[in-house]
Parts: sequence; C-alpha cells; structure tokens
Amino acid sequence: MGCAVAGCGGSQGAQKDTTYLAHDQNTELEDYMLFEDGMVYRYRTTSGAGDRGIMTIQVKLGGQGRVDLQVGGRTERLRVEQGGIRYVDGGYFLKAPLVEDNSWDGRFGVVKITGTGQEADVPFGHFSGCIRTEEHSRGAVGAVRTITSLFCPKVGLVSFEVQGDGKARELAALEHYGPRIDPMVNDQVTVTE
Repeated sequence: MGCAVAGCGGSQGAQKDTTYLAHDQNTELEDYMLFEDGMVYRYRTTSGAGDRGIMTIQVKLGGQGRVDLQVGGRTERLRVEQGGIRYVDGGYFLKAPLVEDNSWDGRFGVVKITGTGQEADVPFGHFSGCIRTEEHSRGAVGAVRTITSLFCPKVGLVSFEVQGDGKARELAALEHYGPRIDPMVNDQVTVTE
C-alpha cells in the first residue's frame, strides 16, 4: 500500500517521482482541501450511541510541500505533490483527477470518488459543487469499515462519516473554519463594553 520514491540515474529521460509545488501554486486538489498555515477546522462529532463532542484539525505548513495536520494529540503528515496529496507513511489523501469513479490506494483501503457536484449542509453552512469519496477497509478481524467524506471548494473537508459493521457509526460535520486565535497575542483580542 505504501508509496516508494525511486531515485533515477542517468542523464536523459530521467524524471523525478515527486514534483513539489511552490507555495503560491494552486491545483485542482488544493481547491478541495485548503492548506493555509495556522487554519483550524472544528467539527461537531456524534456517535451511534448518541455521544457528542468536538474535534479540531490545525494546519501547519512545512517546507517542500509538507503539511502537518494536528489532530488531538497526534500529527498526520502529508505531502502535496503534482497530482496528489499523500500521507508520508503511505497512501493518498486525495488524488487527481477529481472525477467520478477515480480511485486510489488510501490510508486504510481503496478510496473512490462516488459523486461530484454534491450538496452539503453542515453547521458552518451550505456548500455546493462538493466531491464525495468512500474508502472501504477490512480490519484485522475481518470487520468492514466505510469512511465517506465530503470535500467542498474553497473550504476543504466539511464532513466525514465512519460506518462499521452493524450499527457502529461516527459522524463529524464542520462547525467552524478560520485562523487560529492565540489568546496570548493582545492585538487579536477585542474587548467590548
């Protein structure tokens, strides 16, 4: 499932396996998953048992196309390449072209675009022109899990649902998207009386 980067020797016809994008270059993929340094995605979460919570993802940009997503106490490392956004440790997050039925090896199984031009209603608002993906995986004990995600233009991941065998279900819907506010920086705080 992992991706290997092979070094090519020789002088003619050699191509790099990875093409890094300049910071200001935009691709079809970046329209559907914005990576702006310091931006925070906050999601409302619910489980099949009725439990509710909040999940946040903070974006931190590194050099040469690297993106770190801080989720809770862990960091997911991605690399933005021409034609794809992939996990550093294997599998793609999104892969061009963003057309229905395109599929690729994801983090846990095969990901397929199952819809384009989709609508999404989440606490943060209404979005159109979204892409729906489904990733199907089989766990160590044979349990099947499906992750359905909606990516919308100019925002990114607005919702995802994890459906396991039986009734196990978890849902996350975008509640807020914006720059991180540092309470220790005085010029970011506005006090009204």
